[in-house]
Amino acid sequence: MAVCRRCKSKDLDTDDVTGNTVCSNCGIVQDFDNFQHNYGGISGPQGTFIHLGTAGAGTDYSYKDRKLLEANGIIEDITFRLSFSGATTRAVKAMVEKVTEGEFGLGNWFSVLVGACCYIVMRQNNKSLPINDVIGVVGCELYEMGKMVNRVVDFLELQLPEFDVVGLLEKMIRGFSGFSGVDEDKKDLMIKQGNFVIQCAIKWFLTTGRRPGPVAVSVLVFVAALNGFKVRIEDVAKELNLVVATCRTRYKELLEAFVEVAQGLPWGKDVNVKNIVNNAPFVMKYMEMKSIENKGVNRKRGLQEGRDKFNLKNVVDECLGREADHRIEGDRDPDGIRLAYSITGEDHDGVLEPSISDLENQKISYKDLARIYSKFKADIA
Repeated sequence: MAVCRRCKSKDLDTDDVTGNTVCSNCGIVQDFDNFQHNYGGISGPQGTFIHLGTAGAGTDYSYKDRKLLEANGIIEDITFRLSFSGATTRAVKAMVEKVTEGEFGLGNWFSVLVGACCYIVMRQNNKSLPINDVIGVVGCELYEMGKMVNRVVDFLELQLPEFDVVGLLEKMIRGFSGFSGVDEDKKDLMIKQGNFVIQCAIKWFLTTGRRPGPVAVSVLVFVAALNGFKVRIEDVAKELNLVVATCRTRYKELLEAFVEVAQGLPWGKDVNVKNIVNNAPFVMKYMEMKSIENKGVNRKRGLQEGRDKFNLKNVVDECLGREADHRIEGDRDPDGIRLAYSITGEDHDGVLEPSISDLENQKISYKDLARIYSKFKADIA
């Protein structure tokens, strides 16, 4: 005979309304007392506490509903970790829906697809998003992501714009942990110098057939050295999930290109890879002045004079012909001529902001610039 589960009393009554068994002594409702046997097969009647199945028409969510819910969760998670705005997230969802024809999906392949769509949407908006950042969020291999990007581009018949290396460099400089203590004015200066160097690298074909990430890392390390910051290539490459050896190769190529250009200057015979960082401010200033002087010259000439020697005049015309504002921090010489960034890396209060009219009024000749360089070379010797 049944007893109360609490007081063990045998005085149990059945409630006429609910059908539950209640203890007359303590008033506790007994568990599972009204269980009804389910008979008649899978579509038979159901008991009070018994419900059949979790995927039928009478359940809260069908399989498709749950798949869509989880797929949206994956998209939201990936876009949130990439710091996408609401509009960009909606664009990613729309692209995923179009590719999957509204079916979405689950599993690792779907996460890779979402990452590929994130990369493509950012490229379409001319915003820099390194594919390595996407890989770090999704957690897949580079070849998987690259293959998925190509498949989506082919399926949707898209034409992606060229990668914005300048935007990538700016994002690297502002986001690099090694520059966390650097003020914004100094970062802005390095960004302008980096834009100058990238334009030169493009015209010197240093970016042709190369991945933009290592090129941007090489420029970042170069402009950091110009401003007196010691930045290791390994630190930048690891933080950005790039191959260290490739970044070193791009940096070496950049230094060699600057050396080749510098050796074409009247005072550049002794410039080499080891001292090009100290001489680079003078080279960049010389090229900037030369570009202003030859502004009206035909800019479609070749970059080389002969086979192995750079024609600096043509290089400047090609690289710096447009009216860009590239400025180099510096101080004023006792003779009244503003100098490029200090070779010793010491901080100065002045910022060189020459306009075309200022340079014309100063009438600085190349001989004067060579004399200034020789003076500094003697001071640091």
